[in-house]
Amino acid sequence: MSTGSTPPRTSWPQSGPFRPPPRPALPRHAASDAAQADAAESPAPGPEPSAATPHRRARLERVYVITNGRSAPGSDLDLVTLIVATDAAPPGLPPEQATIMRLCRRPLSVAELSAHLRLPFSATAVLVGDLLAAGLAVQRRPVRPAAIDHELLEQVINGLRRL
Repeated sequence: MSTGSTPPRTSWPQSGPFRPPPRPALPRHAASDAAQADAAESPAPGPEPSAATPHRRARLERVYVITNGRSAPGSDLDLVTLIVATDAAPPGLPPEQATIMRLCRRPLSVAELSAHLRLPFSATAVLVGDLLAAGLAVQRRPVRPAAIDHELLEQVINGLRRL
C-alpha cells in the first residue's frame, strides 16, 4: 500500500542493479531510534549483489583450473558408480585428487566424493576419470537388479492370501 507521495514504479530499470525506490520517512520514536542504532552496528542480512559476483566468478575459475578446462570425464561415470583407490596417492598429485585417493580407501560413490570435495559433479567426474585412466583407482558399477518374475510374485501373493 502506498501512503506517500511517491508513485508506484511501473517498469524495471533498463540497466544496472535493481534498486528499490526510497521509502517515505516514518515518524521517529525512541524505539525506532534504538532499532536503527542496532541495525547500523550489525551487518546487512545478505551479501551485496556486487559482492556475490566476484565470489561466484572465483569459484567457477577454480573449477576451470582444477579440471584444466575439461567438462566431460574420459570414462562413463554416473552418480552411483563406486570408486576405490588401488594404492596410496603418489607424490605430486594435485590436492583434490589426493583427497579423492584418501577418501576412496573404502568404496565411495562419485556423488559422495562430489559432496566431500564441494565441487560440481562434472568436475568431480573429470578428476575421477583422470585417476581411473592413470590406474590409481578402479570403478565398480552398481549391481542392477535382475528382471522381476511376475509369475513368481503372483504365486507369492496368492500363497499369502491363502494364509
